[in-house]
Amino acid sequence: MLAILGGEVITMGPLGRYRGGGILVEEGKIVALGPKVKVPAGAEVLEATGMVITPGLIDAHTYLGLRVIAMGKEGREHNESTDPFTPHLRARDGLYGLDESFSFALRGGVTTVLTGPGLSNVVAGQSVVVKTIPRANPAEMILLDDAGLMVSLGETPGKLYGAKGQSPSTRMGTAALLRDRLVRTQNYERRWEEYNAEKKGARPQVDLKMEALLKVLQGNSRLRVHAHLAHDIGTALRISDEFGLHLTIEGASEGHKVAEDLARRRVPVVWGPGFKGPMREEERGMSFRTPAALVQAGVKVALTTNAPALVLPPQYLPVLAVQAVKAGLDEEVAFRAITINPAEIIGVGSRVGSLETGKDADLVLWSGHPFSYQARTMTTIVDGQVAYSYCEGDDFI
Repeated sequence: MLAILGGEVITMGPLGRYRGGGILVEEGKIVALGPKVKVPAGAEVLEATGMVITPGLIDAHTYLGLRVIAMGKEGREHNESTDPFTPHLRARDGLYGLDESFSFALRGGVTTVLTGPGLSNVVAGQSVVVKTIPRANPAEMILLDDAGLMVSLGETPGKLYGAKGQSPSTRMGTAALLRDRLVRTQNYERRWEEYNAEKKGARPQVDLKMEALLKVLQGNSRLRVHAHLAHDIGTALRISDEFGLHLTIEGASEGHKVAEDLARRRVPVVWGPGFKGPMREEERGMSFRTPAALVQAGVKVALTTNAPALVLPPQYLPVLAVQAVKAGLDEEVAFRAITINPAEIIGVGSRVGSLETGKDADLVLWSGHPFSYQARTMTTIVDGQVAYSYCEGDDFI
């Protein structure tokens, strides 16, 4: 048993904040916490007096383990840019568990990330949620195997496939392809239902692409729609209405313009990355004022670095939250946007995102509040094990 004693604890759960007391960890789980926790004899003690203790941070939109620069594969491994419709791709099959980006994440207190295919294809493939302790066998990192199907609206698929003389080359073509595949999947489902009911005729062939999209149509998986401009978000919402889909909007540079539509449908937003320059035309309207506007309308918001390359390394997730606070987002809400909100949005809220009895023992000891420019990550704990400890001179920033 591990006992973490002292400090100010920000639970993001029912206990709120408290000082002193402790947190007891056993077999990777939190077994007790609060201001009056008693330490059992023989427990290992980690002293946290003067520190701030929080849940491990969570990034809900990354390419960690797929866009691996050190392997010389940056820009290729996370995008299967050969077919605009690839829902059968599984991020876990390309996951490199020793990507140095996972170590960077731990240094910044990020203990869980969603990672998955990139934005080249209209339907890009299935995402995965992983813990950030590097493993030679990435299967040991996986928290949730199918964390949603990545869909890309906006300019990216049209530019890529239009340049090849293929469809889609426009936003109309992108939306049409998505609708067409959803209808084909409905027909595929109907054929199987008829065959299973009557057991007559030829048995339908299993289609892995249709099977992947069928989980979304049946409500067993979510579409993670990357869309920045208001009219692209509107397209996603219309298609969702037509087919009864569960959505997450990711990117959302102009999310504030359709905030009420999102709130009415209870569609959460993974906003970011914020610091990225206008590398794409559709991102020119990105502003740190947008998260506050979304929250004010009633939208559940998470913040993302979009890590790794060309955007932000994963350890800068708290910096995004600080900038959102400067632009009007309530401080506690901003902290929710990098802890419990992304956990719930990506489907792992019962395991991580807050410090509560029974949840995974993923927590971070900081030298001060993580929103302070002076705060350092002193210790990162994942599943009850110390995964990172600060050493003098370890200035990764």
